[in-house]
Amino acid sequence: MKKEKPYHKNRNPFEETPSYDEWNIYEDYIQKDHIVYDLGAHTGWMSEYFCQIAKHVHAFEPVPHLFDKLKEYTKEFSNITYHQTAVGEDNDPDIRIEGQLGSVKLTDYIEEKGLAFPDFVKVDIEGFESLFFKTVESILEKGKTFFYIEMHTWFPTFKFAKEGGFDWNNLKKYPYTLKKFRWEDPHRIWDEAEILNRDQDFNPKINETFTYLLIPNNI
Repeated sequence: MKKEKPYHKNRNPFEETPSYDEWNIYEDYIQKDHIVYDLGAHTGWMSEYFCQIAKHVHAFEPVPHLFDKLKEYTKEFSNITYHQTAVGEDNDPDIRIEGQLGSVKLTDYIEEKGLAFPDFVKVDIEGFESLFFKTVESILEKGKTFFYIEMHTWFPTFKFAKEGGFDWNNLKKYPYTLKKFRWEDPHRIWDEAEILNRDQDFNPKINETFTYLLIPNNI
């Protein structure tokens, strides 16, 4: 039987840029039995795709009007669970993220809600990835979860290590291969991936736009 190709209700992202980009990463690394966490699901464009190529999707989006659009956009899928919450450094009901009050620590939230362990995590949370990544040590230690992390260090919310953000050199102690893809808005033409070695500085520089792909070594 011929395998059906995933569809896109609006535009086809695979036809928008001539370079290898995030959609090719999802296509290459997400498997049909995977549990995908979409952190920063926005209006559901990527969750729509994840639902078609993975076993189940957990979509996190804190902004009310975006959350409503996310649910509407993906309503035909039965393999998606919605979470109207931000992920951050702490379980903090008073912190303001993307204009909304409150955040959860992902590992605590997984345990509290009894969620399946993630195989692939897409992180696009408007600069807060530098704080969020301080909380996922227990996931990184297992070395079994792919991480796609979109980084814009010029966001006001981004914190460098010296400002209390995650020290990305800490990734060196976990069983992962780290690929760095540089690209620029608005055309999003990606450079060829650079595989970082342990002698290099993993911390980003000021005014960088790039993606980190963490590939687990234990699978």
